[in-house]
Amino acid sequence: MIVSEDRLFRESLEFRLNTSRDIRVDGATGFDKASALIRDVGPDLILLDLDALGPMPESQLREIRRSHPGIPVLAVATLDSEAGVAHLLRAGVAGFVSKREPVSILLRAIASVAAGETWAPRRATATALAGLAQDQRGAEATLTPRERELLSLLSGGYRNKELAAMLRIKEQTVKMHLHRLFQKLHVKSRVAAVLHASRLQ
Repeated sequence: MIVSEDRLFRESLEFRLNTSRDIRVDGATGFDKASALIRDVGPDLILLDLDALGPMPESQLREIRRSHPGIPVLAVATLDSEAGVAHLLRAGVAGFVSKREPVSILLRAIASVAAGETWAPRRATATALAGLAQDQRGAEATLTPRERELLSLLSGGYRNKELAAMLRIKEQTVKMHLHRLFQKLHVKSRVAAVLHASRLQ
């Protein structure tokens, strides 16, 4: 689903993405109607245009993450500073694509994020890791063996159902472990947890 206050942008992008055989856009809307449409449609991914949300889009991003925690957010914007992208990763987005990139890059990012992976420039990811390190210092010592195993598997981009099958537990139990894992690591999303896991390797 595309969420943008720029009608021309969202409708043009919707048209372009729907020409791809591997992508179906479930809807395109402005931010004020986004939550209701997301609840009705239940998309696999939210493509959020940050540029049209003003100079401080964090509050809208937090609202979407809070209302729909199970749906990954791929942010797009003209922003391309490492610090800015790192801040978005720490805020819980699953990926970021600059509007300066070609559509082919956006298509790859959508596929990656929809599969549970992270998409962002390497250097911005490293900056996000550095920012997370202080809060997470020593947190891994409190993890149970099952939580450590789950943290390692998250890096593979597996969905909850796949994790449940691999660990031979119920999907609801996976969700419970993830909730506790996020609390212990002081993170709000899978992407932040994966960033933490990569720092431990």
